[in-house]
Amino acid sequence: MKLTDAKLKALKPSEKASTLTDGGGLTLYCLPNGTKTWRYRYRYHGKPQTMTFGQYPNVGLKDARAKHAEAIAVLATGSNPMGERKKDKLLKSLAVANSFQALAERWFENWGHGKDEKTISAARGRLDNYIIPQLGLRPILELKTQDFVAMATKIESSGKEKDKSGNLIPITHTAERCLRYCGQMFDFAIAHGMAEHNPARSIKPSKFLKTKKLTNHARVEAAELPALLKAIDGYDSKPTRFATQLMSLVFVRTSELIGAKWGEIDFDNKLWRIPAERMKKKDPHIIPMSDQVVAILKELKKISGNREHIFPSTVRPNDDHMSNATILRALDRLGYKNKMTGHGFRGVASTILHELGYNHIHIETQLAHLTGNGISRRYDSSEYIPERTRMMQDWANYLDAIRKDGKVVGFKKAAA
Repeated sequence: MKLTDAKLKALKPSEKASTLTDGGGLTLYCLPNGTKTWRYRYRYHGKPQTMTFGQYPNVGLKDARAKHAEAIAVLATGSNPMGERKKDKLLKSLAVANSFQALAERWFENWGHGKDEKTISAARGRLDNYIIPQLGLRPILELKTQDFVAMATKIESSGKEKDKSGNLIPITHTAERCLRYCGQMFDFAIAHGMAEHNPARSIKPSKFLKTKKLTNHARVEAAELPALLKAIDGYDSKPTRFATQLMSLVFVRTSELIGAKWGEIDFDNKLWRIPAERMKKKDPHIIPMSDQVVAILKELKKISGNREHIFPSTVRPNDDHMSNATILRALDRLGYKNKMTGHGFRGVASTILHELGYNHIHIETQLAHLTGNGISRRYDSSEYIPERTRMMQDWANYLDAIRKDGKVVGFKKAAA
């Protein structure tokens, strides 16, 4: 007799195992502990086989009969239903292993080495919020260029984000960054024999996203530098004034300056040694200090010499350092809003030093720029110290000269 839902709901545990039949080999095997399992008994090439469909009530009567019918249909083709199910599980397992999500996770683990927590966290968020939900389950080799175009377009149209000025804009930057990640993932896949071409790099974002031409950090022209230096000299806050003056003299990144510690300064050898963990590229950096830099640091010593940081915060306890926006706000107050940034001093110095004929490698090393690929991207921070020492003293003398004369002039290099 066929089973019914009412009969199944009324079942009570028995002292011994029992089997209820539904016809066609479909049974419900009941144990004394209350466990009830759907079974399909059949023969394949004359040998008895038993296939399970799950436990009741998680798998109801209707679902069990549907699975039973599928198994009978497979058996009718001459195949073993259990063998086909194992094959399906294997294919699903292989699909997971070869999914874009699996690739993304392998790439992310490799990509994250040596990067700071903020960068890693931002990338993880883009993976979890944008990339994996759209493409994660797709097999790697099935993905086409159009899939990545669709992903980036959907991201761009999904909302707004704030630009550096705090204005809400379409999240084009996020879309571009996600597309770049996908390109890097397929580069990783190609390198590890998982793919042969990169569909994420087959089209430029500017062809379908509302991309804007990238611009460098705002900076003044060389001819405007003398007036800027004089304006900085008149700034009312000594620590901020000294910080901005140092930016012009040593042209490090803003974060590297404001996070500077007295323990990094070697007055005897006139060197500033920045440890790897504070550098963008995670390589230690040595900066030769001109006489002018030493003089400013000695003045700062009178102000913050008892603190860990050279530029300690005036509003936050626990010896935190100056805010990243302090120098930018000072430049804004001096009338250089959207005209000059702390980072802009790097570009100004690089441009003028190149125009004056200084060695490109010496300038790039001073800027802590890494060029090339792989091993060639690494450099010895102690390289070219004598040459950079002369260059940095020349640069400081040059700034004094144009500050005094009020115009940009050439200058003689110190004798080698």
